[in-house]
Amino acid sequence: MLAALRNASFVRIWFSLWVCHGVYSILAMWWLRQTGSGVGWMLAVLPIYFAIPMLLPAAGLALAPAGPLRLLAFPFLWGAFEILARLIFLRLNWAIVGLPLADYPVLSQVASLAGPESLSFLAAAASVLLVLLVTLRGKQRGFAAAAGLVLTAAVVGFGLARSTGSTSGLRTLKLALVQPDIPQEVIWTPQNREPFLGRITDLINRTIADAPDVIVLPEGTVNGLVRYDPRLTDFVRSTVIRMRTPLLFGSFDRQGDAFFNAAFYIDPFNTVATYHKIRLAPFVEYEPAFLPFHRPSNWLRFTAGTEHTVFSTKGGQRFSTMICLEDSMPEVARDFARSGAQLLVGLVNTQQYLGTSEPLQHLRRARLTAIAVGLPMARCANSGVSCLINPLGQVEKMLDEGRPEAAVVNAPLLSLDTMYRRTGDWPWFTGMLLAGYAIALLSRVAGDKIASAT
Repeated sequence: MLAALRNASFVRIWFSLWVCHGVYSILAMWWLRQTGSGVGWMLAVLPIYFAIPMLLPAAGLALAPAGPLRLLAFPFLWGAFEILARLIFLRLNWAIVGLPLADYPVLSQVASLAGPESLSFLAAAASVLLVLLVTLRGKQRGFAAAAGLVLTAAVVGFGLARSTGSTSGLRTLKLALVQPDIPQEVIWTPQNREPFLGRITDLINRTIADAPDVIVLPEGTVNGLVRYDPRLTDFVRSTVIRMRTPLLFGSFDRQGDAFFNAAFYIDPFNTVATYHKIRLAPFVEYEPAFLPFHRPSNWLRFTAGTEHTVFSTKGGQRFSTMICLEDSMPEVARDFARSGAQLLVGLVNTQQYLGTSEPLQHLRRARLTAIAVGLPMARCANSGVSCLINPLGQVEKMLDEGRPEAAVVNAPLLSLDTMYRRTGDWPWFTGMLLAGYAIALLSRVAGDKIASAT
């Protein structure tokens, strides 16, 4: 695609970028069709959604004169586009092109600088340098090779430097991650839920010998309005009393006519704290006002929470929960970190996507979130991937995916300072955008001077 854009007009640049990203997004998010009735059509709408923000990189490339050197602006413009797509409209950009690099610990550390999109910048820059190495000749090819070596040395050196250090002697929080693997399509009638509550109880009992500090259940595991359902209230309270251990679990809450996707924290001293999910999943949990979409009538409509809740244990450990897709949103994690959280706990229920690419993509996004804010993350998922992620994005312990299981993990309360936590997204978006346009304009000025001289 980059090779084709060297001499393209603005319309062709915009159309090529749009189609490329649209096809990539559809292929990456093919699992979306399994969300439920009436949702699969969103795959066809994805290209339309990205058409307007795609004008930013297209216009920047068009400012530069035709030729291979216009591609030097591309990594900056693409990085700015991806950041912007995550911050406007639906506030979600899942299929970033640098996501596969999350599996390479040394490379993935760049996410601590400008968030997950830093990896897309890296992928785009590598692609541009490869195109230039093939298309340029003489000294220009030598400059491209030198730039590639400098980029590689800088990224690898930064990654190795950040990866050094020891976690010995740190305070930890022992979390019992309970992965019940409960089918999402089952309707939780009073008759159906008893076997599943029994399964959860059996899994919790497996962790008694390890004496966890907190028992964690995934998103929506206590399926219902736990405050108003006596059976569910009795289940969670009896679990806390029997285990003499705090319980963190996903359920639902109601205040008046508003319903919330919620996380509850209950300890043996009868302390009850609640977090209402702040960033709801579009189309699934709420209906975007600017799109003519109406969910099926049997889907619960949620209201977004407003408070970045930080839970505290009796031992003084502080953690925050991120429900479902929130663990892929570094800006949300940044707010928790700045509010005093020492640990992130992701409560996830994506059982209906088991066997697709969604769990791996979701895990990669969570790893990049942990790197971006410099905090460890424990993920407790209904069917997987349940695991412990350290602040460097490395998975230290993982439960088997797609089966009922429980395990205790020792989450280190290690907080690493990161540039992203200090700055957030907007300075990086502005900087990348201005850098991309500046490179394009400078190449045009240089081209005009050369033309005048000849």
